[in-house]
Amino acid sequence: MAIHIPHRRVLTSGLVALTLLLGAFACQAGAASGSKLQIKGLDRGSLSDSDLNSGTSILIFFAGWSPRCRDVVERANQIQGKWGEKARVGLIDFQESEADIRSFLKGANTTVPVYLDSDGEFSKRFAVTQLPYLLIMREGKVLSQGRLPEDADKAIASALK
Repeated sequence: MAIHIPHRRVLTSGLVALTLLLGAFACQAGAASGSKLQIKGLDRGSLSDSDLNSGTSILIFFAGWSPRCRDVVERANQIQGKWGEKARVGLIDFQESEADIRSFLKGANTTVPVYLDSDGEFSKRFAVTQLPYLLIMREGKVLSQGRLPEDADKAIASALK
C-alpha cells in the first residue's frame, strides 16, 4: 500500500529552506568564532583574512580547465599594470593540483601572485559561482563581485570610486 503525500513539494521546499538556513547559521558561527582562512601562494607567500582586512584587494578566481579562463593571466597582468599601485591584485586558482596549475601557467609571463584554493573553502566564503570571477574588497568589505567582465577596468573603477 502506497502512502500518498499531497504536499510533497511543500515539504521538499521546506527542507531546502531549512538546510540553507542551517548552512548560513554555521557560516556565521564560524566567522563569529574567529575562523580564519589562509591560502598559500604558488611560489611564495600566502593570502589571509588579515591581508583582505587591510587595503584594497582585486582578486580573480580561475581554473585552468575552464575554457573561459584561457586568457586570465593576460587579463590579470593588465589589471596589475593599471591598478597594482592602488590595490593588491591576485589570481586564485579553484581546486586544482599544483602540477595542473603550473602546467596551465607554463610559458605565461605571470606578473600577478597566484594563490591555491585547494579545498575550495576560500571560494565558498565569497560564493564564487562562475569562472573567471572578480572580487573587489576594501578593508575587509566586499565592494563588488561577480563574473569577470570583458571591460574589467570599468567595473574596477566603478567599485573603487
